[in-house]
Amino acid sequence: MRITTPLIGCDSSTEPHRPQTPAVRLKRFGASLEHVTEKRLHQVIGPWGLALTAVNICIGAGIFILPGIMAGMLGPAAVLAYLVCGSATALVMACFVELSSEVTRTGGPLAALEDILGPWPGYLCWLLYGMYGLAACAFLGLALSDALGLQGAARLAVCTAAIAMIGAINAVGVRHGLRFAVATTVAKMVPLALVIIGGAFAMRAENLRIPQWPASSALGTAAVTLFFAFSGTEVAMLPAGELKNPRTTVPRGIFVAVFSLTIIYASVQWVSQGVLGARLQGTAPLAEVAAVVFGSAGRNIVRIGTGISILGSLSGALLGFPRWAFLGARMGVLPASLGHVSTRFATPFNAIIATTAATVLVALSGALTLLAALTSASILGVYLAACFAVLRREPSPDGFHLPAAKAIAVGGVLAIVWLLAHLAPREFAAVATVLIVGTLYRLALMRRHPVRHSA
Repeated sequence: MRITTPLIGCDSSTEPHRPQTPAVRLKRFGASLEHVTEKRLHQVIGPWGLALTAVNICIGAGIFILPGIMAGMLGPAAVLAYLVCGSATALVMACFVELSSEVTRTGGPLAALEDILGPWPGYLCWLLYGMYGLAACAFLGLALSDALGLQGAARLAVCTAAIAMIGAINAVGVRHGLRFAVATTVAKMVPLALVIIGGAFAMRAENLRIPQWPASSALGTAAVTLFFAFSGTEVAMLPAGELKNPRTTVPRGIFVAVFSLTIIYASVQWVSQGVLGARLQGTAPLAEVAAVVFGSAGRNIVRIGTGISILGSLSGALLGFPRWAFLGARMGVLPASLGHVSTRFATPFNAIIATTAATVLVALSGALTLLAALTSASILGVYLAACFAVLRREPSPDGFHLPAAKAIAVGGVLAIVWLLAHLAPREFAAVATVLIVGTLYRLALMRRHPVRHSA
């Protein structure tokens, strides 16, 4: 039984009409039915802003250590894993584009999953994505402190300050959050560009020779590790209520982002392998490449770039992820106050503050260790649901449609099943536990606060 109510319009005398932007009537936690509207949100994110935000989210600390990890798994053939993973990501993100390009309400693809698959599957996808998002944001905050070499109380204090600062920036205006995210994206690209361009002139052909092709099992294990360097692209689509014309913004922005990520990741791996060869399997390979090319100054540039890169990823994640809480209020599983749009800042202010606070708590409490055990399986589960949603979806005649969307969705399903086959059983057990607890939570809500259907 669907527990959300039909969409209701708001008073057009006080707010200008925006086509396809709904308000939702909710009843939760003993509150009376309230209007939750998105009409006050500012549509300021265009294709380039979306693409840069997606790239910013994905390129964090991992790119500075992944070349060494991948070389340890596959040797000079590691660049193949990036191409395989980039192709798999393109299939999955194509499904997200197909779902999100017609969604004009906050939550983007998660809202589309609820509409297409139904309230219960949509809710479970929302729940799994929340666990993944909280873990990712908390990890980035702690990784920033680690990149600065901090320990103890100083580590936790800087983590808290960084998360709180970015949350405050996003809360007072999506334009401010977008500008900060774009600025950090450009800043993090500088050291990477120096390494790629400078390193290209210091490469040795013998370091790139592949003595033997990797086994499919080894390539699969490496691809699973690498896949999560590409995950997070969809976070940029969550502020769908703040996108300019999602029908054109979403496909342009996301496909540019996926293509750019594949090129950047593969280029860094290829150059690092060509410069360092067997020495690539170190703890800070990009710093070593920069040291070979630019001396000790290059190593320092990469260290600074690492901090900027993590800060940028955190800013992008906290720009999009708080809309998850806003959607939860609309679905009736979180307090309705989190669905409030600030009249002063035109942002989902309460949802941003609540998500920021929850991220800090996860980072400080040690819960990150528990959440980390289920992030891989949970995000792959949401990706799998998106592919199935495309197979089930009946596209509207006026919307954006990918050629051969059904075939792409089948390819996405096969790619995700292949990745799931390489996960440890404990990760599936962790996800099953979350789904059981989440189901009991929603059943309790339905029993205490049933929502009436209305015409």
